[in-house]
Amino acid sequence: MRIYNYILKFSHLLTSRGRINRIQYLIDIIKVILISGLLFFLEKTIMRKLGENSIFFSLVIFLWLFLATTAKRLHDFNQKEPWSFQKIWMIVLIIPISIIIIPQALLRKGNKNENDYGEPPSFE
Repeated sequence: MRIYNYILKFSHLLTSRGRINRIQYLIDIIKVILISGLLFFLEKTIMRKLGENSIFFSLVIFLWLFLATTAKRLHDFNQKEPWSFQKIWMIVLIIPISIIIIPQALLRKGNKNENDYGEPPSFE
């Protein structure tokens, strides 16, 4: 039961539904980096033993978690994410989008009232 509760703490990273505030965004981005780093290390170790040199899996996981987390932060100031998970070609733009969105997501306050994406998040 402990492992199940631990997994539930990270399951919110998989979805782009809802809203998160600046502090939760920063905490979640740190979680994404830590999870992706661990997966990268494991994948690199396994691939080295198999004689392969690939980090595809950990890169895909990182992009998914990063985009879902950033979408929730954008929802806090009533903006729709500029990508769709069905449009793979948008991944090519991830670095320029990140350079623009991350500072805005960390510095800009969200709407104080309910918006199209729900109630304002509260820091628990």
